[in-house]
Amino acid sequence: MERRVNVIPFESLVVGKKATETDVNTESKRLFDHADVVYAVDGGNERDILIYGKEKLRRIAESDVPEGARVVRVRIRSGQKELERLVEMVRQSKGRHDYAESA
Repeated sequence: MERRVNVIPFESLVVGKKATETDVNTESKRLFDHADVVYAVDGGNERDILIYGKEKLRRIAESDVPEGARVVRVRIRSGQKELERLVEMVRQSKGRHDYAESA
């Protein structure tokens, strides 16, 4: 079973970057689009926040058969704005998100 976790900066997913960064943006977008699980990584405290993949993680935890997952960790700066944008990007790409704000 292959375990692959990629960390990508939030900025690499945002459209409109400089032409010199096009390859990085393309690869980051490809990893993001094909991910089974997406976490936001808060740059302030390195805390992982599950954005997408709750069902996949549940299946892995409950299964007796090894199952891999393509996991992407998107590094965001502290603050709500990038987190909200990432949640919306996941919703647009995957059709839904699993983010639940803590009280």
